[in-house]
Amino acid sequence: MLNRCRMPYGLEPLRELPMLTALNLYAEPAEAPYDLTPLASLDQLTITLGNETPATGTDLFPPERIVRLQ
Repeated sequence: MLNRCRMPYGLEPLRELPMLTALNLYAEPAEAPYDLTPLASLDQLTITLGNETPATGTDLFPPERIVRLQ
């Protein structure tokens, strides 16, 4: 588990983990949005986003694979 991990190269390197099934992302609203586009090809991946975590590319995932915490 990575805790408070910065992703200086974005999420693209995670594409190399085809067995990745869950990813939790949390950020402040003022931070740059996470670009989820590179992860859309990971068919088993479910992404949980913090309540106000900015993210783009969510439209590339089926609704059940993006969970937004309240």
